[in-house]
Amino acid sequence: MSKILLYHGVTDWKKEPRDGTFLNYNGKHIDLFEFERQMRWLSENKRVVKLTDWIQYRPKDDVAITFDDGYLDNYSQALPLLKKYDACATLYLVIDRHQNDWSVKKNPKHNTGVLA
Repeated sequence: MSKILLYHGVTDWKKEPRDGTFLNYNGKHIDLFEFERQMRWLSENKRVVKLTDWIQYRPKDDVAITFDDGYLDNYSQALPLLKKYDACATLYLVIDRHQNDWSVKKNPKHNTGVLA
């Protein structure tokens, strides 16, 4: 069965603070080592395709990967592993965030640390 895997961020926990402002973003980020394990498994067992191809052809066993929000770690942490395992991903970027961010209006701490 074909799948779309959705990620938000890939984090090297050894390099990031573990204080209350950065505790896995409510489960939305994946550990760097776990992400690599998943990419390795996909490269050995599935074919990762562009989301547009997945939508158009619905290949039986292929996988598409997406990232929401456009965190910097999508580029600094995930991209090198995607390249290493010859995989591609679609990024859904948030634009104009700092002028219209409902999340920051709800909780000002959402504009600090890595979330800034």
